[in-house]
Amino acid sequence: MMNDFLKVLRFGYCVENPVFWKKVQMILVCVAGFLPFLATIFPSLNSVIEADVLNKLSAGIAGLVVYLTAATTDKMGV
Repeated sequence: MMNDFLKVLRFGYCVENPVFWKKVQMILVCVAGFLPFLATIFPSLNSVIEADVLNKLSAGIAGLVVYLTAATTDKMGV
């Protein structure tokens, strides 16, 4: 399982359904972008979406987006 997780990052390899994973990537980017926006517009959300949690969530999403960028194309590798 872990081998497959890393294998798709090599040049010439790609996940099996790249269209689906590109859509997942777009959803993750939207979530990462809209959470701070919502917390700014609705200050009452600051008690639910704390800055520390928001930073950790954004960092995790950024890592997933970088992984999915490389994993959804066989034209680049790490």
